[in-house]
Amino acid sequence: MNLYFLNGKRKGEQFELVPPGICIGRESDNDIQLLTGGVSRYHAKLEYTEDGKWKLQDLGSTNGTKLKGKKIHEPVILEPGAEITIGEQLIRFDKDYRIAQEEAAPEKPTPRSPAPPVQNPYGEHDITEKIGIDIFQKSGQSQSKTNSSKPAEPASPKKRIVNLLFALLVTILACIALLVFIFLTAAQQKGQARQPVRISQNPFFLEYEKTIVSKDNVFRFSVSIENNSAQFKLNDLKYQRRFSKTIAQVDDELLKSLVNEIKGTDFMKISSDPPGSPANGLDETRILTIGYDTSLNQVTVRNNYPKSSFETIEYALNRFADDYGLKTISLSQKEMRLEAERSFMKAQELFANYQAKPENLRNAILRYKIAIDFLDQFDPKPEEWSIAKRRLAEAEVLMRKAVKDAEFNINVYYKKRDYAAAVAECGKLLHIVDPESKAYQKTRDLKITLEKKLSARRKKGKR
Repeated sequence: MNLYFLNGKRKGEQFELVPPGICIGRESDNDIQLLTGGVSRYHAKLEYTEDGKWKLQDLGSTNGTKLKGKKIHEPVILEPGAEITIGEQLIRFDKDYRIAQEEAAPEKPTPRSPAPPVQNPYGEHDITEKIGIDIFQKSGQSQSKTNSSKPAEPASPKKRIVNLLFALLVTILACIALLVFIFLTAAQQKGQARQPVRISQNPFFLEYEKTIVSKDNVFRFSVSIENNSAQFKLNDLKYQRRFSKTIAQVDDELLKSLVNEIKGTDFMKISSDPPGSPANGLDETRILTIGYDTSLNQVTVRNNYPKSSFETIEYALNRFADDYGLKTISLSQKEMRLEAERSFMKAQELFANYQAKPENLRNAILRYKIAIDFLDQFDPKPEEWSIAKRRLAEAEVLMRKAVKDAEFNINVYYKKRDYAAAVAECGKLLHIVDPESKAYQKTRDLKITLEKKLSARRKKGKR
């Protein structure tokens, strides 16, 4: 089976489905990366079932996944010809399908024979007389036509002059009327023109607020950045989550990166769309206000797909919060649970294969800690929280043993002056320990020293 892209930039492309399945979303590690509006980081997946069919499942995306125009809430078996909507992308599930590339060409009009030239009864050089007659005919003041084939007698010179003066007068009056109209329209537009908002004190400020209202809960998260400081606030009534943190002085490089990413979008040119209807009992509102230089704009998204520039800034804010260890507070319970499950499953996979690569053990520990950090905010704690805590303890024991064994081997080989083997053990240890730790720096310096000794020995042996 294949997936056929029916609209957007990828219209006409197709993707062959291969068991066991694929993931679709905005992040680059998805099998299909969709960089279009309304697509979540990990939006949906297709799985191949034991009975040879394909199953579509939404991964808890913000805007949901639609099949034949309706949102799905449970995994659904796909039939050939099914049309899937992910954000703004329309995809067809089929075995063989071709998108029509050409439309029927419009019929070409039959060329008409040119009308025979009208002879000037006053001669080729009598232009004033011809102009005078044409204008009087257009103004409805020409004489009635007769069926006589006898040519009309030429008008007198006096009459021709009157006709010409009348034509000039009509033309002048028309030009004056046109100029008056243009002048009045320009003045009206100038009076109604929107003057740019000038920000005199703050070169950049941002306010973001996300509110989700359900029957039994109100979730609110906000970020305010102004005067090189930032404030984060969270209020989750149902789960008793209340949080507030102020960063008195934001890191210059982090702020510069955020501002550059915002200025790279067309946010200042977009406006708010009409609000949509609440889905699944959730009424979600997101408000983003940004000002810099002489520009200011506020956009509200309510129960609707945000424009790509709005969503790009949301992702940038998430990364900004993550840099200060605040990623979890910006997520709802559903989003936290999804992130926790994803981190937990990845940790399980890495831990099961830690012997294949030395760095798998370190990455598994990191993933377990992320999962625990997310699940710690649930009450009661999910089962994955207990498993993650237990596996984290096991992984840390194995990590300490691996580090201790590597350090022991390095010392043994160093005393034996087997520098090549000592360098190899240093390499293993560098894969195990955290690259940001002092142990990593110490091991790297030792490896460089051993490599110099080994190089000097080889040069000495050649002499």
